[in-house]
Amino acid sequence: MPDLSIRPMPYIVSLSFMPIIIATSYELSYDVLRSAQLTRRLQASEAELRISEQRMSLAMSAAELGLWEWDIVHDEIWSTDNGRALFGIAKTERISFDRFLNSLYAEDRELVRLAVDKSLADGGKYEGEYRIKLPDGRIRWLAARGHIEFNNRGLPLRMYGVSIDITRRKLAELDVQKQRNELAHLSRVTMLGELSGALAHELNQPLAAILSNAQAAQRFLARENPDLNEVRDILRDIVAEDKRASKVIHRLRLLLRKDEVQYQPLDVNEVVRKVLKLARCDLANRNIAVEISLASQLPAVIGDRVLLQQVLLNLILNGCDAAAHADCAEHRQLHIHTLWNGDLVQISVRDQGRGIALDDMERIFEPFFTTKSHGMGLGLTICRTIINAHNGELWAANNADCGATFYFTIPAYPGENT
Repeated sequence: MPDLSIRPMPYIVSLSFMPIIIATSYELSYDVLRSAQLTRRLQASEAELRISEQRMSLAMSAAELGLWEWDIVHDEIWSTDNGRALFGIAKTERISFDRFLNSLYAEDRELVRLAVDKSLADGGKYEGEYRIKLPDGRIRWLAARGHIEFNNRGLPLRMYGVSIDITRRKLAELDVQKQRNELAHLSRVTMLGELSGALAHELNQPLAAILSNAQAAQRFLARENPDLNEVRDILRDIVAEDKRASKVIHRLRLLLRKDEVQYQPLDVNEVVRKVLKLARCDLANRNIAVEISLASQLPAVIGDRVLLQQVLLNLILNGCDAAAHADCAEHRQLHIHTLWNGDLVQISVRDQGRGIALDDMERIFEPFFTTKSHGMGLGLTICRTIINAHNGELWAANNADCGATFYFTIPAYPGENT
């Protein structure tokens, strides 16, 4: 009986099909190897990205820096964790522009709003410094820089920017400003010490007149039929002399006050007049005449009234000392001029003394350098510091004939140029 069981048939592969199998195997192997390589590269890139992000986060944290983006259309601000920490805002809290403003110190909010509105209108960059009031009550100073992106119709879409903590720098600046104010106040007290004799004389005159008039009024009233009209005249004189003494004391209080620097629009010509009233009696005692030439329609400047009075008073007293060495009486004069050169308001005090030695021309502004036997060498140093703080310049030059002139300039108040 024949064997009918199924036996395996041998595989017969055509030789013509072998190249296709080999090529396919090669392609598959290549793709597997390439996929493995791409996977390793991707893993390496992801690792590098993580390292880069960590480095960036570390750098931003070390520099106390925060990145942010304001979607102006939807009024939503995205910020890095560092940025939110700077503003004291939780990671999950939505930030709108009003929420950002509310995190600012109350006095800075309107200034920041106006600066941002101006940047959006002008199409420029935003720069600003402001204070943040943190939830725990601490104050933090931040500086921000931003760039605005517009669409093809010129409408603002986004603002990209960075904020950095400048608290330590600001506190250092405020400390320096405080020390500068202390030194300036000490200088004013010293100057008034030099004027004390003249000021005492100026106060003594109205006080003596008040006493004399009061005694005269008592005598009139002691009579049987006092002349009330005479008494009324005497009382008017007493009131006038009292006001005169009050003005002297008021000027002293203004110069002696120890307040923070207060920048405001000022009339330089009025500053000159006030200082001359304060120094009037001292100038008379030294027999020194003052010629003033005040420019008309002078634009206002931005400055602190007391500090600018201090500078001018110091220059006038220095001019008096120089004029005291003049050879003849006609040279015992000071010339005070104001002018507007189109960019700056300039004030000058000219004396007719011996002038300044060429070697001392710059040294006179150095701390503790003085040519006076009784001087501390701080007056001109403080004056230059004050003028520099007003974005101005103070310098001296010898006159062509005799004596020297001190000049200082102050920028005009924006929008008030004549």
